[in-house]
Amino acid sequence: VRAGTPRLSVDVATHAALESECAVEREAAQQSLLRTESLEARCAAEEEAAQQSLLLVEDLEFQCTMENETAQQALLLVEDLQSRCGTELEEWEARCGEERGDAER
Repeated sequence: VRAGTPRLSVDVATHAALESECAVEREAAQQSLLRTESLEARCAAEEEAAQQSLLLVEDLEFQCTMENETAQQALLLVEDLQSRCGTELEEWEARCGEERGDAER
């Protein structure tokens, strides 16, 4: 029985050392898991913020397209009015010229 006792002491000491090592490794793994979860949460928040930014950019692009379309329509209207006013001015000047000519005769 005594011959087995030192071997048992070594096994108990080895087991205790292994348990201690496992506890340290378990704690390190737990800390690593917490850091990973924290990073995942931050990544999810960043992804959500990026998605919101993208939606905002798309909305602004749409608004700009609408504003551009409105401005284009206004420009066409102005060009049409200028054309009509030019034609009316020419007609008016022609009539005034004729009336002036008639008045001078």
